[in-house]
Amino acid sequence: EEADRQELERLAEAGDSAGLRRAATRGICDLPDRFGRTALMWAAQNSSCGDEALWEQLVQLGDPTCANILAESFLHRAAVAGNSAAASALLAAGASANARDNRSGSAELTGGLEPEGHRRQDCAGFGHTGGKQRTG
Repeated sequence: EEADRQELERLAEAGDSAGLRRAATRGICDLPDRFGRTALMWAAQNSSCGDEALWEQLVQLGDPTCANILAESFLHRAAVAGNSAAASALLAAGASANARDNRSGSAELTGGLEPEGHRRQDCAGFGHTGGKQRTG
């Protein structure tokens, strides 16, 4: 499993959308590294992974509401990278634009992203991270 997770990480870092589409499976998309980052997070933080077909697949295979050990969600990382395809897919799959990281920054404030067609969500009382936090 670790070798499979590392391969997904390598493909995401390289921006290899076609390779990610071939290699991604339900069993390995949610495997976190020691910092709580999964293949979805690696792909979200790479603006080269902006293929809409890739994101349609990834949000079906992994949990789009997860966060790393710093409580940064996939949406936070997509916002910082300017990966609007990832942000749109993550929002449509249930990621919260109001999820807060450990620095109390929301994804919409972090990157100023609000993809077309998506309303800001009121998540008061949803909890500090707004999603499930991953630990390695």
